[in-house]
Order: sequence, then C-alpha cells, then structure tokens
Amino acid sequence: MRSLIAGCVLLLASAPAFAQLALVRSLDFLQGIWVTDDMWGRPAQTAEFHWTGRQGNAILMGRYSAGESGECPSCVTQAVMTAYYDSAANEVHVRLSDNAQRTMDFQLESARSKSAQFVSLAGANRGTYRLTYELLPEDELVITLERTESVSEPAFSKVVRWRFHRPGLLHPS
Repeated sequence: MRSLIAGCVLLLASAPAFAQLALVRSLDFLQGIWVTDDMWGRPAQTAEFHWTGRQGNAILMGRYSAGESGECPSCVTQAVMTAYYDSAANEVHVRLSDNAQRTMDFQLESARSKSAQFVSLAGANRGTYRLTYELLPEDELVITLERTESVSEPAFSKVVRWRFHRPGLLHPS
C-alpha cells in the first residue's frame, strides 16, 4: 500500500513535466529538411528543424535560408527559429532571428497533431503577428506569417506564405 501511495505521489509530482514535454513535442511534425523549388526545379529555399537539449530543456532549432551566396551575397536570407518550454510562464515560446538583426518573440497559441500557431509577444509600435506551421496531407509544410495593426480588431492579413516539401519527393503543383 505504501509503495502504491508513493507511486501515485511520484506520478502527480511529474505530471507538470509530462505536460510541458507534450506541449513542446507537439512540434515534432516539423522535424527534418524541407525545400521549395524555383522555376527550374532547383532548391531555392531550405528549412531544417531538429531537436537538441540544453540545460535539461528540449529545444527545437530551425534554420531557414534562401538565395545563393555565390551569385549575390547580399541577397541571401538566413533565419534561426528556437522553440522551447518556458517553465516560469508555463508556455512554449518561439524566437525568430534573421541575418538583418531582427528578432521576434512568439508564444504558442494552439497546437494539434500536424499544426501549430504562435502569436507575437507585445512589442512597441509593432502590430501583432501570427505564425502558423501546418503539415498538409501531401507531406507539404506551409508556413504563414500574418499581421494585424490592432489588438481590438484581430483581422490578420497575410505578410508572407512559404510552401515546402521534403527533398526528393514529388509534390502537387
């Protein structure tokens, strides 16, 4: 009986750890390498996501790149995405940074088996942004960034939308 009670106490004590792991692991569908082709069928943009661990926390790292450095070094876009569980806020956060020294912070608003939606954290003189990752049935990843000027009018308008597929896989046109 004592071991049963001790087991129940241990399970209840570890429940928050399971919950945070489930929140972060809801982003598993992003793992791997994703590309989008230019009009000649060459990879024009690449996104890569993989898990890493830092200080006991699971972190999803994402890298995005577009452009050819050999043809036009100033035309290359590179961005890094870091998703992690913030235990103080009990939320999953995402930080996006690019090679132009811009940074945006988001928090997880909703997550389902093949999609996740983030909303930007308040920033001075910057509307609110919504970042959505969605895996379509054709194994196509769609990343959408939207913006609204006002919190009181949550009508988001699309800023940019990327469509990626796994390299080497045929994808619908």
